[in-house]
Amino acid sequence: METRLLIGGERVEGTGAPLAVENPASEETLVSVGSASLEQVDAALAAASEAAGDWASTPAVERCELLHEVAGRMRGRSDELARAMTTALFSEETFGPVAPIVPVASLDEAIELANSTPYGLGASVYTRDLQTAVRCLREIKSGTVWINDPLTDNDAGPFGGYKQSGFGRELGQEGLEAFQDTKHVHIETRSRQRSGGTRTAAAGPRRASST
Repeated sequence: METRLLIGGERVEGTGAPLAVENPASEETLVSVGSASLEQVDAALAAASEAAGDWASTPAVERCELLHEVAGRMRGRSDELARAMTTALFSEETFGPVAPIVPVASLDEAIELANSTPYGLGASVYTRDLQTAVRCLREIKSGTVWINDPLTDNDAGPFGGYKQSGFGRELGQEGLEAFQDTKHVHIETRSRQRSGGTRTAAAGPRRASST
């Protein structure tokens, strides 16, 4: 895997602090990349500014051919790019119009990736296979799992997250229970003989609770 910076058409080693790219499922470090120093950032900006003038004067047909070539090279390394670019998206709640798309080898790997984040508010699954749907809704650690119908709410169903996405539930029976207090009541219902002949009540096995 190429880890050097590309500045002005040349590959150079980053002289800034090292940046670890991790596997979001196992937290294993895939590669350590040297980040750019301030001097290297300035050099990259200067090279980009100089290239912008040449790009503007390049005929549209030639620019189109170059972009197609770049796209082809990116597709050829799509797995590598996906692993390098989605670490933060898998480990944080972005709350934005962002959807990391990463090819996986199996359903096991897909579920493992989905559960690798410290958050778990909602998950969407698209499938035509009932067994796949049932397995996902059972194994994905998320407060809501939508199957083929994302972001549909129902006031009769509880809403809330797993892990760092919150505690407790709103709506549904679970949400109402949060406003109730449970009381344990113990009543003596049987009597027993004391040594002096006096009868007294003894604890019975019955219990009642009220809210």
